[in-house]
Amino acid sequence: MVAAVSFVASVHADALNLLRAGLAARVRGDFSTAIAYYTQAIDTGELTQSQLAVVRNSRGVAYDFIGEPDKAIADFNAAIQINANYGEAYINRGLAWVKKHDYDRAVADFTAATRDEKFAFLAFNNRANIYADKEDYARAIEDYSRAIRLRPDYADAYYGRANIYNELGEAEKAIADFNAAIGAKPDFQPAYVNRGVLKIARGDPDGAIADFDAAIRLNPNDAMTFSNRAYAYQVKGEYGRAIPDLDQAVRLNPFSAAVYLNRGVARLYLGRTEAATQDFATAVRLRPSDAYAVIWLHLARVRAGQDDRPELARNAARIDRANWPGPLVDRYLGTSSDDSVRGAALSNGDAKAKRKRACEAEFYLAAFDLEQRAREEAQQHLQAAADVCAVGGIEFIAVRATDAEIKSNR
Repeated sequence: MVAAVSFVASVHADALNLLRAGLAARVRGDFSTAIAYYTQAIDTGELTQSQLAVVRNSRGVAYDFIGEPDKAIADFNAAIQINANYGEAYINRGLAWVKKHDYDRAVADFTAATRDEKFAFLAFNNRANIYADKEDYARAIEDYSRAIRLRPDYADAYYGRANIYNELGEAEKAIADFNAAIGAKPDFQPAYVNRGVLKIARGDPDGAIADFDAAIRLNPNDAMTFSNRAYAYQVKGEYGRAIPDLDQAVRLNPFSAAVYLNRGVARLYLGRTEAATQDFATAVRLRPSDAYAVIWLHLARVRAGQDDRPELARNAARIDRANWPGPLVDRYLGTSSDDSVRGAALSNGDAKAKRKRACEAEFYLAAFDLEQRAREEAQQHLQAAADVCAVGGIEFIAVRATDAEIKSNR
């Protein structure tokens, strides 16, 4: 929301005092009190039409902040009825429509707001956000670019466009926009995080670590940033350096199955099998339908020399095995073949999704072969995985670590 109360024309002393009190309450985050003061100011009947439009807009913002979008929209409607060119009110109403998931009305309001030169850049950016969510990337890029032309220092537009370029695989453009976002707003923590993730994918773990360092300085309470930095260390093969970051991620978010899964992998390849098993078991407990967690728990149990067939069967019963990655579990249960797993991996989705699933299929088939002591077949699967696995997933790390283990045991 972008509203603020300001007046050029004179206001009656009583109404002015009420507005000042409302503004002070809004600034300190006491929106309910702000609403009460704004309402009293409106009820005085002493505001001009232009003043009334501003106050109705401001009260609408306060209603939106306390989770009453319908009352907010009613106020924005009133403000727009008074001033049909009130760009700020259109933007605020559009944002309220977004919260109600009425995206067509939101787009219409943001489009109307583009007529207001003062707020056009923000309107284009907000409309781009909706197009991005709908995966209408061409329109989103066009609108982000319009916002940037109007406000070359607007970091959010660079950030939004960077994320789309990244999604489209245009890494150079994405990096340039993340750079611009950070240049315009040096404390833009999410931009450092996303640029770091992209740097990992581009084979620059050291650059990624530097970005995650910056992000952690800006927000030391973001568990996933610590997990991301740990991943960058693992890409470098520095599992020991990853563990403290993963420990911190667990402390910050003890209910994230993904964090336990990531720490379990690091511990497993450090030879801390018992600790890894505990992490995988926690991940399964937190997310029982996660096939990856179930498989990793099985792999850790096998490494520990345990027979977990009954446990694997119980865990498998909670997984949708008709959809990926469920077919992988069937292979470990002995109820499917390599060919059926590969077929499921490549059955649908775009090229990017198929490549990711092909990587997973080959790695987990290799792990299955090692469990069966079929070393030659495992190496073939690992080579196939190495050919398709992109940096950015657990399997990429696991392929390299498993291959190193096989070679060291020759």
